[in-house]
Amino acid sequence: MAHATTSRPTYRRGVCPRCDPVAEQQLLFSLEGDRTAGFSSLSLFGCECGSILLYDTSWPASTESETKEFIEHSTLLWPTPVDLPEQVPENVRVLYAGALNVKSHPDPFVVQIRRTIQAMCVSLGARSYDEDERHVDLIDMLGGLSKRGVFPSQVRDVLHEIRYLGNVGAHGIDVTVDPEIAQIVDELFRLLVQYIYEIPHKLDNLRRKTQTLRLRQNQNKRNQT
Repeated sequence: MAHATTSRPTYRRGVCPRCDPVAEQQLLFSLEGDRTAGFSSLSLFGCECGSILLYDTSWPASTESETKEFIEHSTLLWPTPVDLPEQVPENVRVLYAGALNVKSHPDPFVVQIRRTIQAMCVSLGARSYDEDERHVDLIDMLGGLSKRGVFPSQVRDVLHEIRYLGNVGAHGIDVTVDPEIAQIVDELFRLLVQYIYEIPHKLDNLRRKTQTLRLRQNQNKRNQT
């Protein structure tokens, strides 16, 4: 193994999954194997969004490999890729992935998270249009779901805060959303996903296993009598 650090900055595009595909990330350090028979390399990048990225790249023993895109041969080791669980509706997952792509730009990020929450509300039974075919605002969706007991008041309050920030990101002129707020929004959104989608799924799974355990326990009692 031979390591190499660059004497002057080297950049690649599209290395950070949370940034625009044309954004450039600086190569900080690389550790390479034997180039003569196909090799693996480790690459450490720094991104303007503050992320540190570690990639494992497996280059095939081919002269074409040098001309192909770095990302085609690479696996992101750190940070662990952020994907919503399969219990989350596909359109919600797609919208959230779009939000992560612009997380380094807090205003569009919170706008996209607001859109994602709106899609979540529809997945939970909120109506997109009223009886007169008028578009239902997110604030009315949240109010309706809260009255039906879909989520408690504390969750409603979190959603309203994110809704407000989404409005600021979309229409604010004198104020903007800073990166610290965007990070808090992301963390709260992930907790909301756990509450709305993951916990019910895990609870159903636990109930099935508990029911099986009860049936087995009752069968054992009958066998002992």
